[in-house]
Amino acid sequence: MSAPHYPLEVLRKLKPAWVTPAIDSLAVAEKLKAIRELRFPEAAEQLAACPELEYVLWCIAYFSRQPGGLDKFLCDVLLECPERLRTPAMAKIKWPRNGRYTVAEAIEIWRDFEDDLSAPLSRDGDDYDTRWMSDEELKEARQAERSKRIASQAEEILRIAEKASGQRTSRDRDNLLHELGRLLTGALSVLRKVNPSDSPAAAFLVMTLTPEVFWARCVTQALRLMKDRLVKLATDLDYGFGERGEGADPLKPKTWRGRDGLDGLVPTLLEYMDRYAAKGRRNVPAITVSNQITDKFNYAVEMHANVLIAGDARFLKSVTVGNECRCQPWRVRLVTIPSKPTLRSIVRAHADALGIAYTDKTPPFELEEDVKDVLRHSSLLICYDEFHFAIPPRLPKHGALGCWIGFVATWSIANSASSFAPRGRATTRPSPSS
Repeated sequence: MSAPHYPLEVLRKLKPAWVTPAIDSLAVAEKLKAIRELRFPEAAEQLAACPELEYVLWCIAYFSRQPGGLDKFLCDVLLECPERLRTPAMAKIKWPRNGRYTVAEAIEIWRDFEDDLSAPLSRDGDDYDTRWMSDEELKEARQAERSKRIASQAEEILRIAEKASGQRTSRDRDNLLHELGRLLTGALSVLRKVNPSDSPAAAFLVMTLTPEVFWARCVTQALRLMKDRLVKLATDLDYGFGERGEGADPLKPKTWRGRDGLDGLVPTLLEYMDRYAAKGRRNVPAITVSNQITDKFNYAVEMHANVLIAGDARFLKSVTVGNECRCQPWRVRLVTIPSKPTLRSIVRAHADALGIAYTDKTPPFELEEDVKDVLRHSSLLICYDEFHFAIPPRLPKHGALGCWIGFVATWSIANSASSFAPRGRATTRPSPSS
């Protein structure tokens, strides 16, 4: 097996639609609430078996609110994890050493995308009114439908070749289509004996259906199907964590069809989250003060404690902690206390950090309840930057503000400690000496 050469320019040239609506955190919180109330036992079982699944929901919700929305997020995921774009046959066969599949391998992978034309004619899914057709007529109708599908797949292979070469093939098209149809309907045991040097159609098929062509086809399928599944995964109450909601273990889906183009949506997102966090941590200079802040921050997050940042300026506190929050937004969100805090400004800062939609006409008490609902049903923690501004010089002046911040901080700690959240993804547990 040679090293894969993924044509990543296929993804880089894509222009996101920029129209996907952002996911409101209240919808995610409502789904987690329903799961924890055991209204959906299968999802509760999945979440109990793999607590990191809650992080996946908050990851989707967070990136849906970033520039580009889920369109850009999905492209970034596929660019970061190109090896996950494959079908079951591609995973089994691996990347060919010489850059070309054999005839049997190419047909086997092709059947992951299209119907298996070598299978016997099925009586399921007939569109015919069998009440007025004899057995002979029904057999002829099915055979005609099968011939139409064979011709359609052969034409598709021909179109792929002509698109890659940029010119129409000069061969005898009818004879080539006929030979391609014979290969598409052949059994794999027979196709393994076909030598491309002895069959022009077999050589044409091997030169056309390359690993790069199949990978690009996986990209098309994933972009077409996965965006809708991201939204359903984050917000639909009855949509489970496994592939299409099937299977108790979402990391090992019971049904994996090559037409999806992606080797497991949830495992791919978990892998992307790890790589995203590791890449983001490279943006902070590796100096002693920054390392100490990072260790203490990660220790607080591991212990399910909110982080309060206060002290003198020019010590890289805000830069380091802000970068850590951006590296793992599925665990902790950053709230910056304004220099002249009011209850309204503090509540809005929490809503912005948690991804709660509101307008200028939203009543403050309603927004307060929304913030509490999200914290009540999630394991998200809050990191308060410039927290010294929240400490009033005179207690009566900001008494209600201080009580509200303390209430929210205590509530989020209590709920994160009692939630399904695990103890260690995308963070490094510091040594006891730190």
